[in-house]
Amino acid sequence: MSHATDLPILSPRQVEVLAFIRRFMVWFDRAPTCREIADRFGFRAASGANYHLKVLVRKGLIRPDRPGQNPRYVPAAGELVAEPDADGLVRVGTTGPVALTPAQFRAWLLRELTALGGEG
Repeated sequence: MSHATDLPILSPRQVEVLAFIRRFMVWFDRAPTCREIADRFGFRAASGANYHLKVLVRKGLIRPDRPGQNPRYVPAAGELVAEPDADGLVRVGTTGPVALTPAQFRAWLLRELTALGGEG
């Protein structure tokens, strides 16, 4: 079993990219391209988005939808779950847990609620 100190922490941008991918798939019934992610976050090149995508793959939260060049990235199998830990971190994960600080989790949750038309 992993200890919270062993878990990677998502940067605020990685949380935003993950939330964007999930919302985009609900809105358009497909995963966004690297270019669409780059445009959304103001990256000058798709390689800026690609960096964040590779980190999220390494952390087990997304996966390429097909092998080869120009895959789109989809959430890893399973539901996205978040639960507080005894040491004050919030674990967010699908196939593997990822730790967020409480402030990162609150910001992520607020963005998700706002996107869904809830609080905010």
